[in-house]
Amino acid sequence: MRNAACSWVWITELFSIALDRQFWAQLRALLFILSTTVIWAVSTSNVLAQQPIGIYVSTQVLTELPSTTLGGGGTYNVSAGGNSPILQNSYSLPPYGNSDSVVAFDPEANGLYSASASSSVNVLSAYNGTLSLSGQTSGGTADPYLVDDAESIANIFWFDQLVVGGLAPGKPITLEITDQIDGHLSFQPSNPEGASRLYHGIQISTPYTSSQFDYDLSPNTNYIASGSITSTHKYRFKTYSGAVLSLANILESDLNGGGQWTYSAEVDAARIYVDVLTLGGQVISQSGLDYSTPNSQLVVPSVLSESEATAVANLAASGLSVGTIAAESNSTIASGLVVSEVPAVGTAVPALFPVNLVVSSGPAAKPCSADASSLVTVALSGYKYNASLNLYEQTATITNISASTIKAPINLIVENLSGDAVLQNAVGMTTCNAPGSPYLASDHPLTAGGSVKFPVHFTDPTQQPITWTADVTAQGTP
Repeated sequence: MRNAACSWVWITELFSIALDRQFWAQLRALLFILSTTVIWAVSTSNVLAQQPIGIYVSTQVLTELPSTTLGGGGTYNVSAGGNSPILQNSYSLPPYGNSDSVVAFDPEANGLYSASASSSVNVLSAYNGTLSLSGQTSGGTADPYLVDDAESIANIFWFDQLVVGGLAPGKPITLEITDQIDGHLSFQPSNPEGASRLYHGIQISTPYTSSQFDYDLSPNTNYIASGSITSTHKYRFKTYSGAVLSLANILESDLNGGGQWTYSAEVDAARIYVDVLTLGGQVISQSGLDYSTPNSQLVVPSVLSESEATAVANLAASGLSVGTIAAESNSTIASGLVVSEVPAVGTAVPALFPVNLVVSSGPAAKPCSADASSLVTVALSGYKYNASLNLYEQTATITNISASTIKAPINLIVENLSGDAVLQNAVGMTTCNAPGSPYLASDHPLTAGGSVKFPVHFTDPTQQPITWTADVTAQGTP
């Protein structure tokens, strides 16, 4: 028999490679080995002291797009979590993520193309052995030569030990193990070859003694298709008074895509209940948790479209608490209102269970436009003075000299404007290209060889010569 302390070193060494995709499979395989390392002792307190319980987390958020001369793109790769157990009964990872988009000219495809990638982990939490997660990844490009990439990995693992007793040592005791998971998966379009997945598994194990008793229960499921997940399974586990059981609850999400995709995984609750069926038997956990099926639970109310403050107050009034609060852009729900909640509305949870909220931050910022100056020519007319309006009027004609259509909007940026002159008909000021410059915009695409005319109107109280430099961008906000 191996020493328990040495086995725990093996566990922490494995967590040092937590972001290796093989890690979780290795850990699950190790659980049975771990269950055989308990140093047996006469008293319950001595047995429980052999192995610490804990929560383990491992996350990664990745977005990858080509870099452009106008900024944006590149690789974003951030990990969170650690290689040590979190020695407490509740935990919630602060939400984090990244969204990126670029527009650039691809000489291979002979045109301007946009590409976007988004990845986030909004919820990763454990509360008294119940696990929850929420993650998403999306992206898109029509460029046949471009590979955009995004990945969201969220793994959480709960480990505990149970001492079976209440009867004379060695007496048979039957347990009923309940495995529950509630959540939802969305793969748009479908998940090719199951490359993205949600995994849930539990494990109850004890050192092998004889064929009279069970020594391992490890059901697990990979979910790879869109739809609601509502699963409850019950199992009988034959053990004996004096046995020490290792208990694990494992929840993993790995979402990755390319081309055009939107994937999301939400698990409201993944939990284990342990009930004693044998009269006089009992189970004591190292963590102090009561794993028996509760007699009554609360139902998560809807706080959707409520303000953050109102939602927090209503959850408290319902006997629940608030977990993490994440911000997320939304084009239809006003800033400051709740977009989603995990666990979902109607989920049965114990009192004070933390509900994680996602709050709208308003519409997402539009991507920066791409420099189209090399694809066009700009011809400027002379100035005409309009006395009735007190304006100096000019026409700028932009002609597409490339072989492909330039997608709208077409932006004419007025850079380096002289003196006190002001562009009176500007539609806005640039934030990406030559920030702080006035610009005009056309909502019509520019076909190969086609032209678009921009009326350019200035005021100039000094009546000095008006000079400026034309710059042209397309597909986005300049």
